[in-house]
Formats: sequence, C-alpha cells, structure tokens
Amino acid sequence: MNGHPIKDRIAVILGHHLACPEQPVRIFRYGKSVSGWEIRHELEGRIRFRNPILYRKKDLCHAVEAELMNTLGVDRYDVNPLTCSVLVHFQPKKIKRHQLIDLLDMALTKTEHPEIRDKYDTDFPICTTTLALATAARAALPVLGPLSTILFVYSSIPSYRGAQDLLCKEKRLGVDILTPWS
Repeated sequence: MNGHPIKDRIAVILGHHLACPEQPVRIFRYGKSVSGWEIRHELEGRIRFRNPILYRKKDLCHAVEAELMNTLGVDRYDVNPLTCSVLVHFQPKKIKRHQLIDLLDMALTKTEHPEIRDKYDTDFPICTTTLALATAARAALPVLGPLSTILFVYSSIPSYRGAQDLLCKEKRLGVDILTPWS
C-alpha cells in the first residue's frame, strides 16, 4: 500500500466492495481508524457489529469466527450471516473496541471473498408453515389437512435420504435412521 493508514484501510474496504458490488460502500470512522464495520449496539463488555458483506457468506463468517476464537479477552461470540452481524462478549480490560474492529477487518482481509452467496435454507420456514397448517386443519379448517400432509412429507424427505445414505452407502447406524420413525 502507499503508507497512509486511513487510505490503506479505505482501499481494503473498496476491495471488499469489488468482491460484493451489490452492497453499498459504507465507511465508518472510529477515532483514528476507519472500517467497513458498523457498531450497532454497545454495552460494557458486549458489542454488536454489522457489515453487509457477510450476507449469506458462511466462509467469511467462519473466518471471523476463527479470528475471534484465538483472541485473548474475547469470551464468546455469535456470527450471523443472515443479519450480517457479529455479537462479541469481551473483557474490556484485556481488549479494546478499536482492537476488535482491527481484528474483524483483518479477518476479512485475509479471506477470499466468494462471488456468489450461499443457498438460502428453506427448511425452517417450511416446517413452521407445516405446523401452522396442521394446527389450523385440526382446529378449524379441515380443508388444510391434505396441504399440511404434503408439506410434511416434503420437509421430511432430507431425513429419509440421510437415513438411506447411512444404511446403504456408509453401512452404519446414526441419528437420521431413528428420526423418521419417532
């Protein structure tokens, strides 16, 4: 880089933007430092960061987790690719806010940014819809019974496939074998 810390940091943030051009570029200034991480909420020993570049990119989230896992003073953390947030519980006497920001920036700098997002997981919404339809069919609208049955069968197909793979391909017992029968 050219030796100017703020310009260097902005160049890194813009490089992240080139890897994810659909996200707007947002730069935040914290003291003498600039970053692509926004502080959404802060309490003593607890801070929530947000960066849109994490949206449905588990590889970047794993890189952030790996960086936080090895940091002295970080007690626990939660990285969520759907909300683009990182919640960090830390010991303020051992690590400061600006150090956490530098750490998060370093994690993104060291990691290759995937061009495509991870596939959206529809299992949970389908299962909750099935439950709501089954309840409504049982309580007031019996017409919804066949629809809830179809959604239930559709949502249990992955469990049956997992059980079949365990038995036929891996030739061992596992949780997927017990799940469909319970």
